[in-house]
Amino acid sequence: MQLPLVLSILAGLCCCIGAAPVSNLNQSLPASDGSNRCVWLLNSGSSITRFSSMPGGGWDNLRNKDMGLVADLSFTDCALSDDGMYVLPKNVILYPRKESNIEVMSEVIDHFSNYTSSLSVSINLEASGKIAAFRIGGKLSNEFQQVKKVAVQNKLDIGRSQLRYRLYSSKLQPDFKLSAALTNRLTEVMNALVNNQTKLARYLSDLIVRDFGTHVITSVEAGGILEKLDFFNSRSIDDSNFMQNKFSAAASFSFLRFFSSNISIGVSVTNEEVTKYKNSIRKMILRTSGGPVLGSNPKLDDWIKSLHENLVPIDRNGEPLYSVVNRRSLPNLPMTHMLKLRKEIEDAVMRYYKANTVKGCLDPNSRNFDPIANTAGQCEAPGTNFSFAGVYQQCWESNPRAGFNLCSGAGSGVLLNPITGGTRCQVGYEPVKLLSTVGRNSKRCWKTKHCTSWFIWCVHHEERTQCVDSYTVLTAYWCTARRTSKLIPTPACSTQAPTLRTDDSSTTSRRAKSVRSTSGPTRSDATSTCA
Repeated sequence: MQLPLVLSILAGLCCCIGAAPVSNLNQSLPASDGSNRCVWLLNSGSSITRFSSMPGGGWDNLRNKDMGLVADLSFTDCALSDDGMYVLPKNVILYPRKESNIEVMSEVIDHFSNYTSSLSVSINLEASGKIAAFRIGGKLSNEFQQVKKVAVQNKLDIGRSQLRYRLYSSKLQPDFKLSAALTNRLTEVMNALVNNQTKLARYLSDLIVRDFGTHVITSVEAGGILEKLDFFNSRSIDDSNFMQNKFSAAASFSFLRFFSSNISIGVSVTNEEVTKYKNSIRKMILRTSGGPVLGSNPKLDDWIKSLHENLVPIDRNGEPLYSVVNRRSLPNLPMTHMLKLRKEIEDAVMRYYKANTVKGCLDPNSRNFDPIANTAGQCEAPGTNFSFAGVYQQCWESNPRAGFNLCSGAGSGVLLNPITGGTRCQVGYEPVKLLSTVGRNSKRCWKTKHCTSWFIWCVHHEERTQCVDSYTVLTAYWCTARRTSKLIPTPACSTQAPTLRTDDSSTTSRRAKSVRSTSGPTRSDATSTCA
């Protein structure tokens, strides 16, 4: 459930964002022609500040963490934003929002695995290419783990209310120059590949992912967010109509009242409904991103007034890190080498994703729940149908020359397949070993005389004891259809078992029973009846 409310507030963006002043431009590296094209800004004595929420950095999309700088954001060449308020590197564009939007929304997150970070929802959900198959963006972040822990340990649902205030959008120009640090790292990997040092190249590529992340940030939304997480017990609310129609509205109303705001949400809720919502809450987490530090009596108006001085990134978009390895970013690299390098970095990113993907049961109410899993798997073993054609047990004797005949007669342990009448499977089936165990054993000894002779005379008689023993090994098998066999099902009302037709024989098999594995209920075809 989600109840978005967008309140468009026309506001002049003539306020300063708290950012680093342009005092270090004289320390920036000169341009390729040896000049520093930002000197004019220093000489003008302007108080213009540098915009701080810029793209171009590396991003770990599993931990939602800023990493090393991917793009070259040095101020060797700079430009002003359209409103003339901020100085930017030449390869970054800043779009002021002429109409500022305040978004107030509430939602119920029915499962902890559906929780996404408010500060990186776009890059977490829009991972492209092969990475999209993993669907674990943000699952290793501290924020996600905290929410998961509270929800699972206390068996609570999650309600989220937030206010988003967007002021600026910054975008990275295409064909940007790579940072010197990343370029040096890529050069090391390329040298290892050229020298056929594949293990070293793999190791260096993994280090690049460790230090620069899985993605490069290409655009940033700047502003502020107020967020309130309510962990509630849905079982304590027996009014289904309230849950479906009024729960989100009550959450938004409670959220705005918490910040002493008079903003109307556009949906009528009664005090009784708000009280019902509050009574279901067992735990609350309040987060602020941007703006001033909130005191014991937070007010929305005070937060908005001071937000302009403390803007932060409130959403990000990006591309996989290996996408920056191209002819435009590395123009001096031959195409064959560039493709090998790109593949090496891509493999490193994929290894990172694969190594941290844990498939398992995500249902906290299941006895097989896996608290470490981040990808949905089976909570119960799936039932599998097999074509079953009997069982049998063979006997093997270790010393048949001893004459004990342990594998013959009653008590030998030999079991015949009732379908074939022997210790074998019928045509179209193959044996599957169940178990092996030691059966009977036997031993016989006797005394012998040994003569020590001298020429033709026996001078000494010596008695000796000789023994012989033997034991059996019993091995049980069951018969299943070969993969190349085709099962011909019998009518639902027939008591006759299905027959098999094999690819190498047109002869149909004898009767066979259809059963289900022990992980599911057993079905007997011999007792099937018609309605």
